[in-house]
Amino acid sequence: MTLLILDRGQDRLPPYLEWLDEPDDAVLFTGRSPGEIEGSQVRGYAEVRCFPRYASSGQVELAAVCLARDTTIRAIVAVAPEDAIRVGALRDHLGLDGQRRQEAIARQDLVALRARLHEAGIPAVRCGAVQRVCDLYWYGHHWGYPLRVRHRRRLGWPPAARLDSDADVAAFTRGGLTGRLETVPSLLIEPASDSRERITLSYRAAGPSPMPSACPAAARSLGGAALARFTRPGDGAWRVQLARCGTGHDWRVDALGRAPGDEAALARAQAGLGRREREPGAWAVTAATPARRSTGAPWQDKEEDR
Repeated sequence: MTLLILDRGQDRLPPYLEWLDEPDDAVLFTGRSPGEIEGSQVRGYAEVRCFPRYASSGQVELAAVCLARDTTIRAIVAVAPEDAIRVGALRDHLGLDGQRRQEAIARQDLVALRARLHEAGIPAVRCGAVQRVCDLYWYGHHWGYPLRVRHRRRLGWPPAARLDSDADVAAFTRGGLTGRLETVPSLLIEPASDSRERITLSYRAAGPSPMPSACPAAARSLGGAALARFTRPGDGAWRVQLARCGTGHDWRVDALGRAPGDEAALARAQAGLGRREREPGAWAVTAATPARRSTGAPWQDKEEDR
């Protein structure tokens, strides 16, 4: 039996073995060079392999498949967000428990995430994929301005532009949307509004936390539904970003993502280990910010047929 750990090679080598209760069957695939790894850092691993092209080739996937021919891989651990999709594909191929490829795509692609929320009956911010320049004009005339363009697969989905008119679209698209004509842009578009009330709900892996009275019941219910649908118990800390569309109880999910700094819980969940803490998880409102400028989104019912 083998526990495979994929390490992208960013910053210092995380204490994977400590997180995973010192397993004696751990194999480390890393993007670090042999010179970056000291003997004391990798003591305790059954095997360590370095991949010079870890991030840009299929060497890691091929090596994992070959390893699976020689031994039974019981789990794959990878905490870097950039590795989520490749590891999900490996789990699919090897029949392992854990996050699968389609789940990983939904966690990184905001358009896919909101589509899956809608399919599950959970209201989410309205948005659409941008694949060509004419898409921007279409949404501008169909939804009306202002609009916000965001990077649909980058960490945090940062904004690329705010469009208030056709003239802004022309300026933004001067020279095209990508550097090469055959490349499809990785962008999304959504209605832009600076006046929506926004709340971030945080779910931590352990520790009781009373729900402040400032959190609307409708927002609390929606955040809980989104987490119940898209996360697993013990899978670390999460944040659900919500926005209110119009007035009343019309809350919708803007985004859902893992809270930073909880890689240990993620690694344990991926390895099939329980939480170290015995307390149940709990909700806590970490921010409630009405009527402010934000890089967050308006709401997605369902992208209209075009």
